[in-house]
Amino acid sequence: MLAARAASCAAVTACFSLAALALLFVALLPAALARGNGAVPTSGWYLSLAGLALRGVLLAAAAAAVGVSCAAIGRSTAAALATMAVYLLAVENAMTGVWLGLSRWLIVTDSLSWLAVSPQTRISGPSGRAAGHTIVTGGLLLLAAVLALHALATWMLTHRDVT
Repeated sequence: MLAARAASCAAVTACFSLAALALLFVALLPAALARGNGAVPTSGWYLSLAGLALRGVLLAAAAAAVGVSCAAIGRSTAAALATMAVYLLAVENAMTGVWLGLSRWLIVTDSLSWLAVSPQTRISGPSGRAAGHTIVTGGLLLLAAVLALHALATWMLTHRDVT
């Protein structure tokens, strides 16, 4: 049941994200046609833009699945929001500041690697710069994190809510 809930939330989020991107494209198109946008885009540019949009939609869907899993673990949406806020604001920032080499394995860095336009992202922190992951590796690490969190939520639900 949790898998169906996560899949439906991910699908709805993906649809709304795609609709928002399409609306943004339609809203910006008149300005681009009227004023021009510099060099004429090639077919490779359009393909790259479509790939970026698809990765953004999939990232939004993954975030929805993570939200469902966190809500199932904490038994409420408020617990999920609080947990994710603390993790993102405290844990990820602290890890980037303390140990830059470890920050390449964190969710925000993998998300940036997944959405990156360049083949490999660079991470900057107080102790210098470090290499992130490639687009494919960042996406696979995000998928692994979503699946692991969902497996944890499923395990907790089956062991906690059995009557």
